[in-house]
Amino acid sequence: EQFILWDLKSGQSIKTFKSPGHVPNCLSVDWQKMVAATGSDDGLVKLWDLESGECTKTIDCDHHMTLALDVDWEKRRLLTGSWDHQVKLFDLDTGEILKWCQQARRTMTQVRLKK
Repeated sequence: EQFILWDLKSGQSIKTFKSPGHVPNCLSVDWQKMVAATGSDDGLVKLWDLESGECTKTIDCDHHMTLALDVDWEKRRLLTGSWDHQVKLFDLDTGEILKWCQQARRTMTQVRLKK
């Protein structure tokens, strides 16, 4: 129900991000804009401001578990993969599903947007 931002040089934690019921499985970060996206067991993707620690948006992916995600921060696109064999492409700003497909027997543990 949390994830931690670490300073890799010092080994010290910088900030803890808490979100009850949201257990992150995957993460994508834009270090220039200091924003992140997390996907979790609850099927939600949450967008985070890394400086304030606040959740700025929640997208309901309608997945059983969001296991993988990738974000094109410039084009504002979110790609998710799930335990229930689904891959979905979202508009990051509106949360609208742009494309959707389901694989017959494959849990989607990795996804990648071509950038």
